[in-house]
Amino acid sequence: MQRAASGVLSIALFSACGPIDGTDLPAAPPRGVKRSIVNGTRDPQAVALTDNQIMAIGWLYYVGHQTQPFCTGTLIAPDLVVTARHCVNGIAAGEIGFGVGTYPTDGAAHFVSAGVFPNTQADAALIRLAQSVSDSGLHITPIEVNQTAVDPSIVGEPAQAGGYGDTYDEARTGRWFATVYVYDVAATEIVVDGRGEQGICYGDSGSGLIRLDADNNPVVLAVESWGDASCVDIDHLTRLDPIYDWIAPILAGEDPPDPCAGVTSTGRCVDNVAETCRNYTLRQIDCTALGTECMYIDSERGAGYGCVCVDLTEAGRCDNDVLESCRNSRVSLANCAASGRTCGYDTLRARYSCLETAVCRPEDEAGRCEGNTAIRCADGRTTREICTVAGYVCAADENGARCRDPNLPPDAGTAEAGAEDAASAGGVLEGGCGCRADSNGSNAIALGGLLLLARRRMRRG
Repeated sequence: MQRAASGVLSIALFSACGPIDGTDLPAAPPRGVKRSIVNGTRDPQAVALTDNQIMAIGWLYYVGHQTQPFCTGTLIAPDLVVTARHCVNGIAAGEIGFGVGTYPTDGAAHFVSAGVFPNTQADAALIRLAQSVSDSGLHITPIEVNQTAVDPSIVGEPAQAGGYGDTYDEARTGRWFATVYVYDVAATEIVVDGRGEQGICYGDSGSGLIRLDADNNPVVLAVESWGDASCVDIDHLTRLDPIYDWIAPILAGEDPPDPCAGVTSTGRCVDNVAETCRNYTLRQIDCTALGTECMYIDSERGAGYGCVCVDLTEAGRCDNDVLESCRNSRVSLANCAASGRTCGYDTLRARYSCLETAVCRPEDEAGRCEGNTAIRCADGRTTREICTVAGYVCAADENGARCRDPNLPPDAGTAEAGAEDAASAGGVLEGGCGCRADSNGSNAIALGGLLLLARRRMRRG
């Protein structure tokens, strides 16, 4: 079983990729199953790091929630942090920060981002800090990125990883380290093995894999991407040397172009066009062409701007024999008559559909008034007669509902005669909706509820 977008060293570490309290926070990377610590160490064992170099390993947080780490990062320059791309998906500069120190609850310092640069080809990202750590008064020594091709001969040798997370042990909070062993060196990744003892786990996403270079200086070879659900076995990390040509200009102070031109995953509306940034690509959807409106959506699936069916739901409605419904926020039209069927309410599916047989529900068979609209059944279809079109009023009695002339006695004419009078005087009979018979042959209840003709004309216009 694999664990996607891992984060947290199982060594002692933490468990979830997202903040502990997600209230009012941007969407976090997928949350994994929380696990307790597995043999973590407070100090690095596989690679000797000075106290100042250890301070270069910090946690990522959403601004305003400094004590809630959701990923790990490593300072590779005084103002630049390397981490995993999936840790910064959809997060804009200024929304994410970098904390340093042993404990997030008592951080030595916090630095807000001034730029977020995801690599579009690999699970790696760089974060530029608004303030250089050199100006913080703290003694922090960045750990440089490895620039040379990783030698496959390191397979079997130990490497160091460190990170932050929930250990489910009050005595083990803050930053912990794990010793892992290189299992494979592939073209774009390094695979490591915790050998059932230690490993990188949920919440440690973006943590750097550190080894000594030829000059015995610690360098970051790769960043944590994903791994086995056990958190003590196999993990896959993104190599940084193959993308160093992308890293170098950013190290030199050159910000790469924003592929989404400032648009975030939350998006925006521009002239009824929904613009969002997905996978570092600007996506534009013309809501007008879909018969929808661009607006802000806040749902269980997330928040952001998109095309919304304003007065139409997935249950749909009937416009005579045209079925109108909302599918994925898009207005969908189906001509039921083209297939020899009729538009009606399907109680078995709790929505409007194209049906073989239309039937009226009992209350429509008897007829009733809704304001000055007479509702009754005709040929298995609920009809709505707008009495005001003819200057009539709706009247209901034991014979049903009808439109009648208010100047005539109440008992003048029948409902059917009233309908004929209304039609001849310019009254409108709107086609309604029925529903199919159920599997036992009994008629399922039908639902009328069509819009008035005037409203239909306005919508079409």
